Amino acid sequence: MNQTTDFDRYVTETVRQAASPTLTSIVTWITHIGSSRVVVPLAGILIILLAFVFKRRWDAMSLLTASLGGALVNEGLKLCFRRARPDWEHWVVEHGYSFPSGHSMVSTAFFGMIGYLIWVHLKEQGKPAGYVLVLTALLIICIGLSRIYLGVHYVTDVLGGFTAGAIWLLFTIMAMQWLRDRK
Repeated sequence: MNQTTDFDRYVTETVRQAASPTLTSIVTWITHIGSSRVVVPLAGILIILLAFVFKRRWDAMSLLTASLGGALVNEGLKLCFRRARPDWEHWVVEHGYSFPSGHSMVSTAFFGMIGYLIWVHLKEQGKPAGYVLVLTALLIICIGLSRIYLGVHYVTDVLGGFTAGAIWLLFTIMAMQWLRDRK
């Protein structure tokens, strides 16, 4: 084994030592929040609300770019790396490649953009906003940890997903600000 594999195995075994039926139910629910079955319809609803109800079209475009772009980049990265999923027992069924974790990457990009947009909106109104970023980070971290606990990702898959998602999120924020400033 190499050091990465040893690290992956150690973290997974440590996380899974806390296993219980109740915790598994909670963690399965948390992982569901980061699934395409939740993110896609939620993104659609929020994009429509931002664009047509609140007339915040730049925010809608930012959320669309962060979520759809994040998912597409994730698929491309999975095809480049082609890392097999862990060989230990999975507590949920997953298919496809393991690196980077799609739940971690897309959650970072999607929920990160939502948190950022709320933070900006609150700051514009002169209201406290730092807690929004903390809560957003906690949600994203919980989704990533759920993937390790459930046995469908190595810790390095999740860390890779967080990193790639954060890079995509920052790229999206900077690109949208640049485009908005040029208008």
